[in-house]
Amino acid sequence: MGLFKKRLNFKKIKRSDIVDAICELEGQQNELMTRFNDNKAEVDKLFKLGKGEKDKNMQLYYAKKINSLQRENSTIGKRLAYLNSNIDGFYRIKDAMDDRDFLKNNAKVPLNEILRQPAKLAKFFAEVNNEKMISEAGLEQAHETMELAEESYIESEKIYGSNEATDNILAMFEADSMADDGWVAPPVRPDKEAEDLPIPEDDRGDGE
Repeated sequence: MGLFKKRLNFKKIKRSDIVDAICELEGQQNELMTRFNDNKAEVDKLFKLGKGEKDKNMQLYYAKKINSLQRENSTIGKRLAYLNSNIDGFYRIKDAMDDRDFLKNNAKVPLNEILRQPAKLAKFFAEVNNEKMISEAGLEQAHETMELAEESYIESEKIYGSNEATDNILAMFEADSMADDGWVAPPVRPDKEAEDLPIPEDDRGDGE
């Protein structure tokens, strides 16, 4: 693999080279995993054969074969750990490359330049905040003026108030006793002529 033959400048390394390295190492890892699982299955098989075998020589053969396979799997396990560490390193390099490309592409956004000018940003926000405070102060003053005007208003007692007669009627409304004998008609204005008042039917004479 060309990537490992000589010292390379990180800036010249292509993402595709890193991906190829990862794929190659993962291929080796898969081959070792297959060999490890095959050995494990063979050990299980030989162990069962050894338990059922009566011949001591054959039992010794099975034991040595099992020991050999277990030793090989121990070596495979270490190689798998090494490859996993190697692959993890390449994934980190690939992620760093992806971050670098992401930042480069993001920097191409036209308005991104304004985010790199802290002094101008501070001035802009200060001006906006000042305008907001001036506007809010004017609105606050308007509300205070309206509240003072509302508090200074005095309601007309003659228009909206009540008198003794209406209070009595309201009390009867609440007691639901309009038909009681205690009902008293409200007083008549002094300029109202007596003959203008309606005469109850019981008080009318026979002369009508």
